[in-house]
Amino acid sequence: MYAHISGRRQWGVTEYLILANVIVYIVLSIAALNPIDVTGSFLFYLLAQVNFLVYEGFVYQLFTAMFVHLNILHLLSNMFFLYLFGKYLEGLFPRRTYLLVYFGGGLLGNILTLALGPYLISGGASGAIFSIYAFLIVIAYKTNRRSFRSILFILILMLMLNSGLNTNSVAHAGGALFGLLYGYYILKRRFIVRRAPEERYYEYSYSSDEFW
Repeated sequence: MYAHISGRRQWGVTEYLILANVIVYIVLSIAALNPIDVTGSFLFYLLAQVNFLVYEGFVYQLFTAMFVHLNILHLLSNMFFLYLFGKYLEGLFPRRTYLLVYFGGGLLGNILTLALGPYLISGGASGAIFSIYAFLIVIAYKTNRRSFRSILFILILMLMLNSGLNTNSVAHAGGALFGLLYGYYILKRRFIVRRAPEERYYEYSYSSDEFW
């Protein structure tokens, strides 16, 4: 299978995910009448993960919370790292693999967050992004040690930027756990990625036609 890289820029999964996050933030900022902090709107509490509401049946929040950011800095930080690592992942794997890594990690992180108690309120794409980080670390370790060192350095930077009292470390850990396990699964399926020395394309080898 060959995925050609053309000189023409095209929107991929990463750009659409970023667009979805930005649109949700704009809607929440309008509802809150505050472009800096959107936690003052009633709509925020319907879309973010409010644990006691999830306990009461608002299960959809486990998904919608991945697109809800508390303030502009939270949004900009997450979207920067999503673009940085998302485009790298998108250039190596099929779209369905990308989406599974992203949403699988985000959902696992949010599910584990339920254990933190009924009064916790959280939101953001961090769990999904940490899933991408961890997945790429596993793949890069086996395919490109230089890329592995670069990814590991930026992961450490992201951990530092996302540390603090208001950080949902459980969601981060859940996302990273999913990415690590799925990356290991991919390697066990004997996925191979290599770049041809004189051509601008990547060659992928799969162990089966039903690759996920």
